[in-house]
Amino acid sequence: MATLLVQGLTLPWLVGKLGVRADSGREKEFEHDLAVRAARAAKRRLREIEEVEDLPEELSEQMLRSAFDIGVRISPDLAEDERREAHRQRARRLKRVRGIQREMLSAARHEVLAARSEAGADPEVVDRVLRHLDVRSLR
Repeated sequence: MATLLVQGLTLPWLVGKLGVRADSGREKEFEHDLAVRAARAAKRRLREIEEVEDLPEELSEQMLRSAFDIGVRISPDLAEDERREAHRQRARRLKRVRGIQREMLSAARHEVLAARSEAGADPEVVDRVLRHLDVRSLR
């Protein structure tokens, strides 16, 4: 008992003296990489099964979520990575949609302005339509 007590009390000092440190950062990164690989392997296998069997769409989606959950159980950071990636995709899509809307409104303005120079065009109506388009572009 006395020998274990001495060893137990001196171990923290010895660890500090020797500079022994856990390499938890690299371990965590490796664990994350393995989680990604495991989830990808599960998804790949699901696709192989879907090629052979006709799975109902609901079951297929459930199994796809299950494949993702395999990785999340190993490394919970995967869920955060997935959330960030989904946010980036939504931001890219929104940027693209806004760009297309700007181009559409620009084409509409050009058409209305071209109509102003046509014979019989009422400038007040053209201005009113342009104001509607301008208000629309502010939204």
